[in-house]
Amino acid sequence: MRQDKKRGRDACNVPASACPNFFGSQGFGETDLISVFDNHSCEEIHTSIKSGFAGSIFKFHGPHLPSIIDRCAVEDDQIEYKKSIVSRSGIIKTVCAYANNYMNREIGLLFVGIEEEDDKETGRKAIPVRPISGIDEAKIESTENEIKSLLGHVHPKPDYRLLQDQIDDRFYIILAVEPGNEGPYETDQLAEKEKKIQLKAGRYIRVRRDSRLPNHTEEFELLRKFAGFHFSSELNSQVTLDDLSFEYMKEYLARTN
Repeated sequence: MRQDKKRGRDACNVPASACPNFFGSQGFGETDLISVFDNHSCEEIHTSIKSGFAGSIFKFHGPHLPSIIDRCAVEDDQIEYKKSIVSRSGIIKTVCAYANNYMNREIGLLFVGIEEEDDKETGRKAIPVRPISGIDEAKIESTENEIKSLLGHVHPKPDYRLLQDQIDDRFYIILAVEPGNEGPYETDQLAEKEKKIQLKAGRYIRVRRDSRLPNHTEEFELLRKFAGFHFSSELNSQVTLDDLSFEYMKEYLARTN
């Protein structure tokens, strides 16, 4: 482990040989040193790797999550920015949507402490405002505790990790959500009744940049997904190749990417 003087926090270089199965699966040699999530302790990284969760994060964005912010990545079905914990309803429904994984992604990342730009004059939207608003270092722990409390409104319990990082000399939190297998996931009535939240209860999905309630067709597809439905279970011996619609196939592929 090395000490990063600029940031004043421990940065972690994890040898590939420490976790050969994980790093081998990513295509790195056993002697490589991979700087993983620059500011996080060996204990955090090894715990994540052991759980199998870090593999998804690593494959998704590589070792440097801050590069998402550096390149001003636009919000999409895997990335969401929130200026602060005050966006309670937005955090809850986005985590619920990530867990439901309607668009079949590997992981969902929600950045707390980073404001989304919305400039009506220039039309610039859905990219991180720089320098970031950030979170007071003294409030990191209390913010993480409140996030955990908020996610208690999502059922079943989603699989997530909270990571800390720093950019523009300011701290922020990364909420990384693994797609779930126990769903469909939904928010509860308590979140709807809570004055500070007031989020309509339901099964949220993520489509492009929106975390929203599904329409009837989407909800049916979501229920079938978690019921283990597969198209091959509905065979029709009466159809022929002439019945196939190229337009329907294009639409399906566009939606499922």
